[in-house]
Amino acid sequence: MTVKAIVMILAVLFLASWASAAYAAEEVVYDFPLKKSQWEYWEEGGARAKLKSVDSKFVLNILASPAGAFHHIQLYKLALKIEEGQKYMLRLDATSDKEAEISCKFHKASPNWVSYQNPEYVVFDLSPRSNSKTEEFVAERSTDQARLTCYFGQNRGETNITINSLRLLRVNGATKK
Repeated sequence: MTVKAIVMILAVLFLASWASAAYAAEEVVYDFPLKKSQWEYWEEGGARAKLKSVDSKFVLNILASPAGAFHHIQLYKLALKIEEGQKYMLRLDATSDKEAEISCKFHKASPNWVSYQNPEYVVFDLSPRSNSKTEEFVAERSTDQARLTCYFGQNRGETNITINSLRLLRVNGATKK
């Protein structure tokens, strides 16, 4: 066997082991069920939307949202556990009938709404085609009472958003030093 052949075999083995290690480094913490009965919904300040749960998906029809009021349409889940210094990924699979945005954050579940993550928000830009997006953040404190809020009020005019899946993944071995 030539040196070149041995190097090629070692390169293939290294890449296969690296790819498998990268995949194993992600652990699903929450595979959020997309059922209205398991989430809370909030709208205020003249914002209006219709939320339906269809075939294990959320369909949100935004009817009106005043300018500058991104927090006026919210979908949120309570009593979630996160660990200080831990790196997480929030993975969203969604579509929209036009350009749209969803901002999400883990934070305190009561007023003063302190963010528990850095960056403070993860932002998903959506388009009419299928969008599978992953955004990373680091938890800035440990709690089992975090609130995950997804904000939709920044979208203007009638907008239809379908959320196909939402997952929180822990990146094992990746912590803030």
